[in-house]
Amino acid sequence: MRGDRIFGKISVRESKGVLILTLIIVALQGAALLYGEWERSRRPSGVESDMSQSIATSSHLPKKESPKTKYESRRENLSQRRVVVELNSSDSATLLSVPGIGPYFASAILKLREELGGFVSHRQLLEIRGIDSTKLGELLPHIVVDPSQIERKSISAASFQELSNNPQIGAYRARAILKLKELLVGEEITLKKIRLHKIIGEELEKFLNFYYK
Repeated sequence: MRGDRIFGKISVRESKGVLILTLIIVALQGAALLYGEWERSRRPSGVESDMSQSIATSSHLPKKESPKTKYESRRENLSQRRVVVELNSSDSATLLSVPGIGPYFASAILKLREELGGFVSHRQLLEIRGIDSTKLGELLPHIVVDPSQIERKSISAASFQELSNNPQIGAYRARAILKLKELLVGEEITLKKIRLHKIIGEELEKFLNFYYK
């Protein structure tokens, strides 16, 4: 009998095609079942699932900033408290409480104050290396100057070193003042006499009145 003879309504060739198609469908269904089992095995269960969710959620949270150093926190607190110090009466620890004043500037301010005998104006801080008009502007909200804190001295008893240490007098005027003292032996030297001998002007006399009698 020929291979393509019809049995009922389906030939041998057609029956082979149906069989192959059936096998392909069964194979696909089996593959789908295996894939489903594999997917289920990958899913975490119970606590692991909760932990996975927490990790996924936390990954979207904003990162915490690194803790601030003790120095940064201290500067912020001081800025918020608006520290104000008086330059003629403050010690090193008080000066260090001012934002922008570290150990170097605190030491330099105390040294200049000792050389001058005290501060009359905050602008005298410009004599310190490292303090320019910008830096001084940052310090101004935190400093005040009270000239009444200055202990006035007799200019007749002032030495060359004491006089020349004051930037407003300097070495040249200090020598001229000492020379005047030699010329006016027995007389008390005053700022007025020094001005009359044209060693200093009227404005400088007013300024030096804060320091000398």
